[in-house]
Amino acid sequence: MSLGKRVVPWGTLARATNCAALAYIMVRPVGFNSVLLPVLAVLAATSVATVAVRRPKVSRPILILFVALFAAGIYGAIVGLGNPGLLNGVLVWLVAPAVFAFWVLAGDTRQLRWLLATAAITTVAVSVVILLFIVGSVGAVPQLFPDWLQTQLGFFFDPTITDGIAIQFLGLSTLVAAAPMWLTATILPWHPLLPHRALSASAGIAALIATMVAGRAALTVVTLVVPALVWLVWRIITRHEKRSIIRSLAPLIAVLGAGAVAAGLLLAGNANVAKAFSRLLSLFTGESQTVSDRIRSAQAGELLDAWAHSPVFGSGLGATIDGYARSEARPWDFELQYHLYLFQFGVVGVLILLVTVGAGLYAFVRAVRLSPESVPVLLVVAAGGVAMLSANASNPYLQAPGHMWAVYLPLMASNLVLVRGSLLAGASGRPSISDDKDAQLDSSERQMPSPNATASDRADRRANS
Repeated sequence: MSLGKRVVPWGTLARATNCAALAYIMVRPVGFNSVLLPVLAVLAATSVATVAVRRPKVSRPILILFVALFAAGIYGAIVGLGNPGLLNGVLVWLVAPAVFAFWVLAGDTRQLRWLLATAAITTVAVSVVILLFIVGSVGAVPQLFPDWLQTQLGFFFDPTITDGIAIQFLGLSTLVAAAPMWLTATILPWHPLLPHRALSASAGIAALIATMVAGRAALTVVTLVVPALVWLVWRIITRHEKRSIIRSLAPLIAVLGAGAVAAGLLLAGNANVAKAFSRLLSLFTGESQTVSDRIRSAQAGELLDAWAHSPVFGSGLGATIDGYARSEARPWDFELQYHLYLFQFGVVGVLILLVTVGAGLYAFVRAVRLSPESVPVLLVVAAGGVAMLSANASNPYLQAPGHMWAVYLPLMASNLVLVRGSLLAGASGRPSISDDKDAQLDSSERQMPSPNATASDRADRRANS
């Protein structure tokens, strides 16, 4: 593609396209399939083309993960032949993972850096939009969003609701992964692939405030708990390193800051903050449960009873439960995803899925050990993945492809470390080792190997040239 006399290399165009697709997915991860599906199709097309042009390497653990994942999807589809929701299950377990598998393989260090910057900027935008809409809805400022835009963004706010969801916004579920990611980035050491610390901190603080006023229990839990757990993991990994006073006090400052935000919102009379903490307490006490909580409790029993009818082989993708449905229009949909997996896949399918989990953990641990300097990036993206997987237990986030980016981004980072030894090559913005195919197509971008490149990286460059 050319702009005037300047030729835009394929790699740059593909990266920009993928970043634009990610931004849209984060703003509207669900609904409006007339736009979302073409966006995912473009993401798939650019990723497949990039893989075809570059022929990137894939590490053995990541390869095993994807083989096991597709094996589980095929198994569930075969067992579920004839089920009413089979097509939906195939889209979730085979089509969407195929899109993001190519997305993972097409990633290079520059793509990862661009994606992280895009995610941080979009997080700030989503959080600010949520807050502006809420303050406009309560009359604190004039409402800035006309009705047609509210419809497009899926906005709804009714502060009088006490036993349900007072706030709705399509991009709110994005904060499930984004808020823990950028809070984690704020309290960990900086890395060249991460956005500027000021941008990460802005994204983390804005997302924290937005999640607090949203009043969602699961969202509040992962936002507060996951960064703390990831920080503990970082302390264990770097236990032999010397730390400055500021770095040692960063988590305490973050906790005090989060507490100050919550206290300030409570003093300002925000009922959603009180509701969120009330629902958190109900998880342990069983008291003051909302209608949604009671529905999920009933679902747990129904799904376990249904699994007992076929415990070994499961009922297959798209299976329904006779006499029980959460939704009449889509009777195969349930909130409790891990109960649902047991019902659909049975023990055999769950064991295959555990192979994917084990391969993912093995890949991550190997990446951490292979490249200690890449740990901040690995932990930041892992925070988003862990948060999404945790929240998925009580909300069907991963039934929507628009939420899957958070789970596959850590796989992209881990694979990059495993195939080239470090994330530092290319972090400065110059073409990285993985850009060699682009360099051959556009000699104007060819530069000397990065001084941070490993010996194997330089050997690969010489072989490719």
